[in-house]
Amino acid sequence: GAARPDATCLRSPKAAAAVAAGARHLVLVGRRGPADDDAHTALAELKAQGVKVYVEACDIADAQAADDLFKRLKRSAPPLAAIIHGAMVLDDSIIANLDAEKLQKVLRPKVLGAENLDRASRGLNLGYFVLFSSATTFVGNPGQGAYVAANAYLDALAPRRKAEGLPALALAWGAIANTGVLARNRGLMEALSSRIGVKPIAPHTALH
Repeated sequence: GAARPDATCLRSPKAAAAVAAGARHLVLVGRRGPADDDAHTALAELKAQGVKVYVEACDIADAQAADDLFKRLKRSAPPLAAIIHGAMVLDDSIIANLDAEKLQKVLRPKVLGAENLDRASRGLNLGYFVLFSSATTFVGNPGQGAYVAANAYLDALAPRRKAEGLPALALAWGAIANTGVLARNRGLMEALSSRIGVKPIAPHTALH
């Protein structure tokens, strides 16, 4: 379905999927806000398409920060109608070398971020609550035990929300070419290809 153009979509941290669905009011949330030239270029392109963009520097895994964000949006933006949670951190390590710090670093943005968004959005008339999970929860990936666990939480949160009559969808993405972490880390893409035969799909294909 299409997003409501008269309502707001909260997206953490990128916007292509929301704009493709028809959103015209976007809240882009990241821990540091637009951090590089690519981010500023993307913002300019969104604005050129007629999209009203609200940029928020917020650690969505911090409960108080998430609550404060929702309060600000209630005052300054059209009603929130969709949430897309795409936060992630990678810190690969085989299980034997995992410690609490490494585990927390990977789990925190996905798990606590999703938990806070779920809690803070209760009572809102959302049309979409989308969680970006990963196909690694089905096929595994050596060295990514913490990442798989974080995505497994998202895969469990979606049906829990749906059982409560709330919108929810967990998308188990595979590798997507020329964007995100794989575009910045060619070595990771080569490792995925050689270890488990993963081939990336084009962003346009993924969104359609």
